[in-house]
Amino acid sequence: MLNPSGISLMRAYAVEAGYQYGRTPGSHDARISAVDSTSAFNLGGALYYSYHRAAPAEGVSQSGHLVGGSLSFPIVDKVYLGVNLKYVRFTDVAEVTHSGFTLDGGLTLRLVPQVSVGAAAYNLIDVDTAWAPRGYGGGVAVLPFPALILAFDVVATEVSGDP
Repeated sequence: MLNPSGISLMRAYAVEAGYQYGRTPGSHDARISAVDSTSAFNLGGALYYSYHRAAPAEGVSQSGHLVGGSLSFPIVDKVYLGVNLKYVRFTDVAEVTHSGFTLDGGLTLRLVPQVSVGAAAYNLIDVDTAWAPRGYGGGVAVLPFPALILAFDVVATEVSGDP
């Protein structure tokens, strides 16, 4: 979800869905995605959709849609690149709609079969909404044995607009 280059690390097909009722009143988030990295060339791809709605006060609401696609490919045996292209449409509490295309980029290095290091940059094209903030992150994944993955991530997000 956070680094598109990671799709090609494992040959798999997955369909995922999730729902979250948020802390603020009337806050709902839903996400669905389909990921396929079973191609002969180890190319990986994904399609996804996210929905957000919040009504923090009587007569005040905000909602948003995000739809996107990801592509991941190996450059050499241990280096993977990935990109997310996404369209965001978000209506804020002032009933102003922000929309446009943005993209993410990612890089993963598989140092040894049990250790991977990754980095990603998010929303490289500004669409002027707090729902798609610019940011970057990195992490390490360690696979001590096949049934256990330990992942450590750090993400920094540019905060703008409403604090």
